[in-house]
Amino acid sequence: MSIFLFSLYTVAVAAVFALLEIQIEGPDGWAAKLPTWKHVGWLQKKFGSKKHLTGYHFYLNIFIFLILQIVFFFIPLSWKKEAVLIGFWFSFLTIEDFLWFIFNPHFGLKTFRAGHPQLWWHTHWFLGLPAFYWLTLPIGIILIGWGL
Repeated sequence: MSIFLFSLYTVAVAAVFALLEIQIEGPDGWAAKLPTWKHVGWLQKKFGSKKHLTGYHFYLNIFIFLILQIVFFFIPLSWKKEAVLIGFWFSFLTIEDFLWFIFNPHFGLKTFRAGHPQLWWHTHWFLGLPAFYWLTLPIGIILIGWGL
């Protein structure tokens, strides 16, 4: 498979999911007003993050991960194939997060910056992007490149 087509597919899936999440969360990011549990753990306290774990995001990520694993009912499991799936998952989550801001009429690029009060859950930034982008996207790309 072409890495270009795989990249386009990843962006397309992330875009659709970002649009779905905008419908779910609306103007209130990070499930702020959803009827879900919210937990602040020791990692959040240790690193000073205002972002808490929500039941919505916890179960959503487990769901996405498990859905990706369905391929192994049809093809033999291999580390390279698993690397592609995990790389897709990491890349997808990063791209989807960014597109959520682009597509959400309550946010947009004008709010996508460190310290913006409307963007309270991204507390750690590096070179103009949330710090986790610099970790998840390269890991995703490396895993996909190795697996394909």
